[in-house]
Amino acid sequence: VGAGACTTVPRAFAAYDELRGDQVPKSEAQDVLREADLTEGPILFPATYRMREGTNTYDAERIPAWTDRVLHSKVGVTRRRYCALGGLRASDHRPVAALLETTLLALPGFQPAARTAPSAQVAAASSPSAAS
Repeated sequence: VGAGACTTVPRAFAAYDELRGDQVPKSEAQDVLREADLTEGPILFPATYRMREGTNTYDAERIPAWTDRVLHSKVGVTRRRYCALGGLRASDHRPVAALLETTLLALPGFQPAARTAPSAQVAAASSPSAAS
């Protein structure tokens, strides 16, 4: 999903993750996520904060962290990808993105409009009879 995505997480940083970390005491955030039935994909990218703006270097004055997260329902969602967009360096954060797939439910009795191929729509719109 983006340049700069990484496939491993430095273990030294992962221990400080407030939602999953081993060294951080169980946080209120973990309880809230459990009650709301929310989850997050596995973090397979380095910490996304705090970077020196315009670089891929961490700010030495701050502990690296995952401050930008994508949380989603545990029910009816398939996570296809979850990564950091390391190529975007305009901020001290690196954005994260998730590609999620779900089936949307329709209201009872709802009938979707018939689909036509995009080429058929263009042809119909440009035909002389469509103008009248």
